[in-house]
Amino acid sequence: MEILGGLKHAHAMLEFLLEPVFEAAAVSSSEFDVLYHLRHSTEPTIARRLATSMGRSPAALSKALAKLERRDLVVRTVNPADRRAVLVSITDAGAAAVDDVMPKRLAIEQQVLGALGDEQSAQVRIALRRLAEAVETQALRGQATESEPSTTLAYSPPRSPARDSPSRPPKAPRRQLANAKPPRSGHPTEL
Repeated sequence: MEILGGLKHAHAMLEFLLEPVFEAAAVSSSEFDVLYHLRHSTEPTIARRLATSMGRSPAALSKALAKLERRDLVVRTVNPADRRAVLVSITDAGAAAVDDVMPKRLAIEQQVLGALGDEQSAQVRIALRRLAEAVETQALRGQATESEPSTTLAYSPPRSPARDSPSRPPKAPRRQLANAKPPRSGHPTEL
């Protein structure tokens, strides 16, 4: 939990730092991610594969692509080899949006990562690659194997004291709470 929580926190803080970049941009952060993937494809991409590579559901990606297509940032066409599949290509306007944002985004990322030395940066890259591989392996399996019980953690929600517990004061009936008078200071009572 500590590692994944740390990753989520770092990602959230990076998104916070990038907010001004995307406020001035023609695309949002999530739209940029889609366009970035397409910008580096040498040929049209099958939408389903794009969704998988981005870790998004096909429905969520389809919705994002529809918005991008309405703004002429991407083009969707039926795949002639498989009419059930949709091919997605970035337009010149979409490529320009990526090219506008990318230098600003890289400058912020380099500023943040500049706090790490070369050795620490290399360690982080190696650790992240290993973590990504482990997560991908589990995702492809569909679930964790039961052959590794020592590494499997179970979540137990916190227990609340029993109603008749002597350490818990009895609750006042609702009638008493509704008819209670406020204290003389004028502040409502804390319940």
